[in-house]
Amino acid sequence: MPDKTNVRDFINLSVAFFTT
Repeated sequence: MPDKTNVRDFINLSVAFFTT
């Protein structure tokens, strides 16, 4: 199972991309 931190980083990247 993926690490919680990994998922958090992925979401953070997604948010940053959508909020550009």
